[in-house]
Formats: sequence, structure tokens, C-alpha cells
Amino acid sequence: MAPDFTAPVLRKNRLQTFNPLRNFGTICWAILVGAGILVMAIASFTLHTVKEVQVAAMTESIEFNTKVVIADEARTRHIIATLDKILVVIRADFLSKRLVSRDDLIERINQLSVQEDRNPNAVIMDARGNLLIATANSPTGKQLPLNLADRDYFKSQQTANSDELQIGVPIQSRITGEWVIPLTRRMTNPDGSLGGVIFMSLDPAVFTDSYKAISLGKNASHAIIGLDGFTRVRRDNIKISYGDDARKSQVFNEIKLASAGTYTGKAAVDGVVRAVSYRVIEPYALVIVSASSVGDILASVAGQIQTARVAGALGSGLVVLSAVILIVSILRQRKAFENLADSAARYQGLFEQTPVMHVITETSGTHPTILECNQKFAVAMRYSREALIGKKISELLSPDSPGYHDLHQNLQSVAEGATLLEPRTLLTKDGRKLYVLVQMTPDSESDAEKVNLRATMVDITRSESLRAALFNSEQNFKQLLELIPQLVMTMDAQSKLTWVNERTVDYIGATNAQSKTDFKWMISAVHPEDQASVRGHLAAAISSRTTSGYCEFRLRASDGEYRWFTSQVTPIMDDEGHIIQWLKTCIDIHERKMADERMRVVRKVETIGQLTGGLAHDFNNLLAIVIGNLDMVTGSITDAKGAHRIKVALGAAERGAELVKSLLALASKQPLLPSHTELGALLERLAPLLRHALGVRVKLAMQTSKAKIYVQVDVAGLEAALLNLAINARDAMPEGGSLAISLDILMPVATQEGDATPMAFIAFKDTGTGMTEEVLRRAQEPFFTTKERGQGTGLGLSMVAGFVKQSRGELTIQSTVGQGCTIEIFLPMTGQHDLPEHLTPVAEKTKPQSGVILVVDDQAEVALVLCDWAEELGYATLTANSAQNALSLLAKTPVDLVISDIAMPGDLDGIGLADVISKRYPEINVLLMSGYSKETATARTDVPWTVLVKPFRKPELQSAIETHLSPGVPQRVDDWCI
Repeated sequence: MAPDFTAPVLRKNRLQTFNPLRNFGTICWAILVGAGILVMAIASFTLHTVKEVQVAAMTESIEFNTKVVIADEARTRHIIATLDKILVVIRADFLSKRLVSRDDLIERINQLSVQEDRNPNAVIMDARGNLLIATANSPTGKQLPLNLADRDYFKSQQTANSDELQIGVPIQSRITGEWVIPLTRRMTNPDGSLGGVIFMSLDPAVFTDSYKAISLGKNASHAIIGLDGFTRVRRDNIKISYGDDARKSQVFNEIKLASAGTYTGKAAVDGVVRAVSYRVIEPYALVIVSASSVGDILASVAGQIQTARVAGALGSGLVVLSAVILIVSILRQRKAFENLADSAARYQGLFEQTPVMHVITETSGTHPTILECNQKFAVAMRYSREALIGKKISELLSPDSPGYHDLHQNLQSVAEGATLLEPRTLLTKDGRKLYVLVQMTPDSESDAEKVNLRATMVDITRSESLRAALFNSEQNFKQLLELIPQLVMTMDAQSKLTWVNERTVDYIGATNAQSKTDFKWMISAVHPEDQASVRGHLAAAISSRTTSGYCEFRLRASDGEYRWFTSQVTPIMDDEGHIIQWLKTCIDIHERKMADERMRVVRKVETIGQLTGGLAHDFNNLLAIVIGNLDMVTGSITDAKGAHRIKVALGAAERGAELVKSLLALASKQPLLPSHTELGALLERLAPLLRHALGVRVKLAMQTSKAKIYVQVDVAGLEAALLNLAINARDAMPEGGSLAISLDILMPVATQEGDATPMAFIAFKDTGTGMTEEVLRRAQEPFFTTKERGQGTGLGLSMVAGFVKQSRGELTIQSTVGQGCTIEIFLPMTGQHDLPEHLTPVAEKTKPQSGVILVVDDQAEVALVLCDWAEELGYATLTANSAQNALSLLAKTPVDLVISDIAMPGDLDGIGLADVISKRYPEINVLLMSGYSKETATARTDVPWTVLVKPFRKPELQSAIETHLSPGVPQRVDDWCI
């Protein structure tokens, strides 16, 4: 008798193979051993996690200390370099006999604008240590004769071989009694002997104040140590000390290995173990040290460590609990296993008695074979059941059957969870064709190692109309999708891709093999940043079971470039309303997207221009008030210290005006004051400042033209632009490099209209990191920066471009990643001319003037300043806060000159007021003011009056008034303009 290969027999064999009751003891021991291994693994992982937390905390603390040290190095270097320059100047002045008294010394230091918080008390001693001149008095108020030859810093200079700066150990000043850090330089006689010592004190609080702002922990330490082994200043928690002996510190052993670094060690002073970062400041023989206590660092992460340990304990408990539950559940399998054996008998009846054909196949290998089939399938195929078991599926399919060539791919997609419902053509044993409708699903009885498939078939051979519809509809549908000028794909009910049109394959560049096996190439072509949104869009459509909205994403083309697409997902349903598949269409919107992006940038720049222009008027009015009042009180201050403070305040106000100029340059609306400038001389004058800005790591090479090159440009604006480009080049070379600045003349090709204007060009070429194409494309965009937050605003290059554009020039950028960057500024050349008369400084006249001036400004403070200035010059003044009030005054009061702001409230602005005055009172002169933009005002054909740009100084106002009240006053802006 032949063996029975029916489905129930196979399930019975599987039940006999897997009997959980047969080796119950072995299974329990295996569970216990596995639980023990897991507990040990959890314990090991917990210890590893604790170690990682500790290491991470140490690393973070060391990195923070390193940043503190780097910041302190820059600050310390700047402070010492500033005071050293003062020492050099004082020494030169003393040797040239320009400093002979204490007042001379104090005045010279004030001229050098030293910050008061650095307490720059200076002392000059002769070769014997006798005090010659000192800026500070003794506590009694008198400068007593002192001999400082016993001071260590004086002894050190006696034996010094050079006149280099020396930074001594902190001492208590005999003059003031305060702790100071001595900075000294040697004065050398022509024969090489000591001629004297210049001493300047540095207040240690300059450093300790910054230490207070840094929190490194309870037992942290922060210090500046000399290479001689003595501290200059040290702060441990809240204790501050000076001059401690640190020669036994481990830092000196580390310095021998590297001039900057980190280490962990026990402090010789208090025995605390600390993580230390240090950095040597050359050439000043100092070491910046910042250290955090290891105990404090580990205490800061104690909570994380405790959490990890608790989590480990809970994990171990869960493993033990799971092991117990498993053992208990195995016991409960006895009844379930007995019920499963009974179900095999019931399954046999269902498998055999249903009126459809059933086949179960395996999917491993390239030629899937039949594992089981019912008797109805065997009868329909004219085979015995035994002959069908083990037979290849491909042997039963007709070559003209749909899916014949894609058999393996279709079976794989079903194995991955898809449901297949398609017509097929089978060949019976006697060669006849059997037309069936096949539904394939994964078999619920599959083994864990492999997935078997269940095929349920209905014979549709006798239903000719149904068969034709099924066989033709799919082909017609796919042909239609191929003609659509879009990327189209279909997905099954579980959202897995089942087909894409040829346009999609061609766009992404998939090979024939890829396009017929799986669709991973399609998924990987979506931009990584957009994959989450694409999945979310599809999930939302599937959950709603309706046509989705549109989803925009980037898709990689065959050339590697990403383009923008928008997609929509539509469900396809059968007659009963069930979703059988999904249709997804993708439309190329790249050009529209790029046009929107370009428009966004243009609107952003326009918004910035409107914002800066609006701010300029109000801010310049405020600066005019500040500068005007400071100008008026300058002459009345007799105290030298008070006069110095007024001078500092005026300087700050003028720097505020420069800031407004920078913002307006960004919006290309800066009211420039161009003058004829020789570029070669300007670059030579600016070279020291550029070298200082670049630092010691960047070498500056400057090449100017032999011919003199004149341009008409705002000098302050050009200097700021060149300095901005130098700083950008420095930031692009963090490890150092070179910057070449060249000046030359470009002779453009003449056009039909005439000879073209020769152009002067200034080229900045660095050896930095260079720019990518995307960065180069956005380099001049406002607020775009590649620097970290807090290190750059993205306005520098935008301001330079705006200034060059306003100066009728051009700016070009050429850059390659890893090969540096070249930036060129082109400016139109002009001939050499003298400065215009109105730009020449006008000295205030002592001779009183006469006349009546009406000042019209809605800012009362501005009007008050102008009136005070005019009255000091001898003129009578009137004020009005609007154009209407001004016209009312003019109707009943004789006036010689009207000075009016352009931006005014009401129906008439300053230009409208000037126009009315010119028509009604032609004998009255008009002078306009603007805190916004002279260029905007003078570019209008209806502004034939002179315009003063706020903020301005008293001499400029005096010159304008005298010119307008003199005979033959020019009234056109073309003839005369401030």
C-alpha cells in the first residue's frame, strides 16, 4: 500500500516530532541555565554602563576644562600684549625725554586708552632701582623716594640678556599696598649695561573676576603658573592666592611632553585627585591650568549610576520571573498538545471536503515544489496525489500563463506577507489547459525556518467571459500606466510594492535584474531625511482607506542628483468595496520648488532691507541727540578725567553710527560719504591691523601695483569690508595657512558705446578649507553661516557685498573644497582730485553771526541740540514739530533759513515743506536733514535741496549754515551737498 502524504499525515508527523512533554526535565534545565546566563549578561552590561557613564562624565569635564583654558589663553594673551605695547611706548618716550614727570606719564597712559579695570600703574626706575617716576601715590598721598633694587623683578632684569617682557611673581606694591603682577622691560645703555627698568602693575583681579563666572565644581582649581614654578594667581573654590610654590606640580612633567594637553593626577597642594587641562602661553612663559575634582565629577553622575544599577536589578528579576513563567506554561501545554492532536483529524475533513482545490508549496530554492494537495486538485490535473507531491510548480504552469516568467518573484512577495489573487493557466497530465483563479497566502502551519504557501484555486475554464476579463484587465491596466508621464507604482493591501512603470525604472536607473526581483532600490532612492514623512503619508492613507493628500519628497535620479516630487496614494477596490491594491503617482515639481526657494530668498533680503532702513532713521536721531549734547558740554569740561570720559562717550556714539552704516550696507541703503582714495596707500595703512586680526598662524602676503590707483569710495566702509574678508579667511584656516592680498588694474573690453571704465580690483586668496557648491551658492545670503552658534551671524559677507554694490562695484567668489577661496572686489577707477570743499573740516569761528533759523523736527531733543548749536554761533532760532506748524510760523515771522527733517508726521514731509517754502517764500533758504539715506533722497528728481545726513557734528552744521546764508547760495543738490 502506498504511503499517505495527505495534509493530516504531515501535521501528525510534525506533532510527533515536536513533543514538549517528551524531554520536560531537559527543557526546564535549559530554561534555568539560559536565565542564569541572561542574569550574568545583565550584570555585565550594568557594570559596563556604569563605566561608560563615568568615562563620559570625565570626558565632558576634560573637554570643558580645555575650552576654559583656550578661552583664558586668548584673554590673558590679549591683556598682556596690550600692556606690553604700553611699556614699549613709555620706554621709547622716556628715552626720548618726552616723559619727565608724573603728569607726563599719566597723560601718556590716558592717551593710550587703557581700560581702567586693568589698573595700569606704571613706574620708571634707574639702574640702581631708585624710583624716578610713578603714576600712583603712596597711601599718604605723596610720592616718597623709593629704592626697588631688592625686588625680584628688578634683580631678574639686572641679569637679563635681552629687553624682552618679564612677568614676575605677584607682590604687594610699596606705593599702593595692593597685590599686583609686575610686568617689566629693561632699558639698556649703548654699552649693553642696565640703564633702568620700566615697570607696570597688572591687577590680579583681571583674571580672578573671570574665574568666578566659571563653575567647575566644589574642589575645582583654576590658575596661571609661571614656568619658573610660582603661581601668578590661583583660585581653589572661593580661595584666591598669589605667588604659591608649585614647582612640584605634575603639570611641569606634562609640559616636557607637550605644550598643551590634559592629565589626571593628585595635587601636591591639597592631595585632591583632579582632571587637569593646561596650555603654555608663549612667549610669556606662563601656563593656564584648569582642573576639576574627579570626586566631584563622579558625584555629578551618581544618579545615573544608581539608575543603571536599579535597571540591572529589575532586568535580572524579570529574567528569573520569565523563567518561572516558562516552566509553568510548559506544564500547561499538555492539555493544549492533546487538543492539537485532535485538530489534525478535523483538519483532514476540511482539507478534503471543501469544493475548491488546495495546494501547499515550499518556497526554498529557485524551483518551489508541492508539499501537500487535496484529492480535488489531483483529479483536476489527471495525476495521482503521490505523483504531485514533490513536483515543481513550474512543470504544472503553461508557458503562456500570466506570471510564468515572474513565478519566483511572485512567490517571494507572498512569502513576505502579500496576498496574491490572479488568474493562472495549468497544464494537466494529458496536455489540456486548465484555467484557474488562484489566491495565494502564507500557510499558517509553516515552520519557523521557512514559510510555506497555501494556494486555493477555483476552476474557471468553463466561464469564458470571466476568464477573458481577468486575463485582459490587468494587462490593459498596466499598459495604460506606462503611458502616463509620471512615476507610477502599485502596492498590495499591506502597502508592499508589487509593480513600477518603466519611467520609474529609467529615472532611478535600476538594472533589469533589480527591477524584476525586489523593490529595495526604489525605497533607497528616497532622500534619507524624507523617508519618515513618506512612510507616515502612506500609513495615514492606509488607515483612512481613502485617497491621500499630497506628500512632497526628494527622489534620487540615475545621475545621483535629488529632485523634488509630490505623490498621492489612491486605493483600488473590488466590487464588494474591499481594497485589493494601492496606486501611487509621483509628479516632478523640482523647478517649481526651486523657483519658490529663490523667491523666498529674494523676499528675505527685501524684508531685511526694509527693517534696517526703518531702524536707521530712529537710531540716527538718537545718535544725533547724544553726539550733539556731548559736543556742547565738551568745551565746558576743564577736568582732564571728565574730558577723557566725554571723549570716550563720543567715540562710542560714533561707533554706533558705524554700526548703522554696516546694517544699511547689508540692505544696500547705506548713506556713503565717498572720497577720492588711493588704494595702495590705504592697503599699506591697513596692513598692521590685518596682520593683528589674522594672528600668528596665518601669514599675510601683500602685493600692490606700482601705479597709483584712485577710486571714489567710502574709506571707512572699504576698510571694514577688507577687515571682514581677512577675518573670514582666518576662520577658514583654523590650523594656520597663508592669505595673499593683491591690488591691480583690470582693463575691460571697449563696447560700442565707447571706452569702458578701467576697474581696480583687490583679490583675497587664502589656503583654507574652501566651500562646497551649496555653501558657495548661498555665501552672500544674509544670516547664512557655516560657523557654530555664537561664533558667527552670517552678516559679514552680506555686508561686504552690499557695500561693494553701493560703490558701483562687483564682488566675485571662487572656491574649491580643500583648495582655498579667492574673493575679488572690482571698483571703478577715477582720476586724482582734491577733496570736495564741503568735506574739509571747518574750524569754528569766534565772530558772531546773524540771522533767524527755523528748526523743524518731530524729535524735540534733536531740535533743541540744533538750536543750541546755532545760538552759540550767533543766530536766533525758532522750532516747529511739524510742517503745518512751520508754515504757520513763517506766515507771521521773518526767517532766513529753514532746517527741516525729511521724515515728518502729517500730510507734508520735509521735502513737501521745502517745496511749499520755495514757492511761497523764494527768499528763504532750505536745508534738509535725514537719519535714513542721503542716497534715497538725492536720487529723487523732486529733491533739489542740500541734505545733511544724521548724525553730524557741529562744524558740519556751521559750514552748511554759513554757505546757505552767504550771497549766491547754490540751491541745487548737484551744486552742493553735505
